[in-house]
Amino acid sequence: MLACEKAYAKINHYLYLTGTRADGYHDLDTVMQTITLHDTIMLDVATVSPAQAAALVSVALPLPEGRHNGKAGTESIPLQILSQNEVSGYLPWVGLDLSFVPDPEAAPAPAGQACRPAAPYLSLAAADCRKNLIFKAFSQYLQRFGCPTGLSEALWQVRQAAPGALPLIRLFIIKRIPARAGLGGGSADAAAVLRMLLNLETNAKQPDRNAVLALAGDLGADVPFCLAGGLRRCTGIGDIMHELPLPSPQPCLLLKPQTDSETAVAFARFDHLVSPAERRRINERHVIRTAEAWSDRKGNDFAFLQSADWPWLQQAQLLLETLYPGSRTDLTGSGSCMYCLPVDQPVCGPRRLHSPALPETIREQTWWLWKGYTYCQTLY
Repeated sequence: MLACEKAYAKINHYLYLTGTRADGYHDLDTVMQTITLHDTIMLDVATVSPAQAAALVSVALPLPEGRHNGKAGTESIPLQILSQNEVSGYLPWVGLDLSFVPDPEAAPAPAGQACRPAAPYLSLAAADCRKNLIFKAFSQYLQRFGCPTGLSEALWQVRQAAPGALPLIRLFIIKRIPARAGLGGGSADAAAVLRMLLNLETNAKQPDRNAVLALAGDLGADVPFCLAGGLRRCTGIGDIMHELPLPSPQPCLLLKPQTDSETAVAFARFDHLVSPAERRRINERHVIRTAEAWSDRKGNDFAFLQSADWPWLQQAQLLLETLYPGSRTDLTGSGSCMYCLPVDQPVCGPRRLHSPALPETIREQTWWLWKGYTYCQTLY
């Protein structure tokens, strides 16, 4: 395997929508933090037959002098994306173990990711590849910055080992971050591809950092943060970042109903449901809150969806706050996942939260649960 990179999810400690721009995007004010939940992206090179290559997408690969028939040039090379879904299953509420005893010593230390792709993988169709942020990140990096030295060398070695064969670039992705949850899964994958390509380049040929961040911003509003990682206050559409001091790792619990949240739909619902007068009142509250230390700011402006569209999510948040009083608990992104950062042991056993008095709306849902830690390191 040529390269391997973790694609870390994120949470929003608070999220304020501060205005609507002329281009339709929304200005916001938020603090995002990386957590240990991650997808894994792997890259290798192989060979492929012409018949197989015809069904794949291709990338225009700039090749240095001496690696393309003795001179510099651009070659169209087939690319394949193979995906494996390891998102844990959804359970009824009574099947959830919501206990989480904080143990700072158990917080995972940074470590390399073993690159061992194992079957079965699903090969994405060409049409799906072209829409995938992984493909867009890979192809646009090549267009702007050229082919990294490590990838160029690997392709040259494949040609030397199998003269006349078509080289193939393969991207493997192991998905652990649920989609449409507010955890930045697609953005994290795109950012991981950018870091992976940067790591394949020599120090002398590293692209300008600002240019890489600009490419990340063109790919998506959350991609710059997912590229840089750590703990940052983000404004604008999320692309203007201010690095904050990194705290120690903290336990983190994620809870998501099977109901998904499309980001564009959530923004449209906000614009539809919130009147101009209410928007002014919200902005006035934001002005007061932003005078506070960021750690004292709370709230997510998408929380209106909890009462308007997802009452079971609002009820589940209240139950988490009952289990872990004083802990930071809120919606992340535009939902539908919520997080809890426990500061102490639960005040009651999980059985109390499984009582017959539970709202029927909670019992009707199935839930995805994850337990891990905040990841307190910058990534780029």
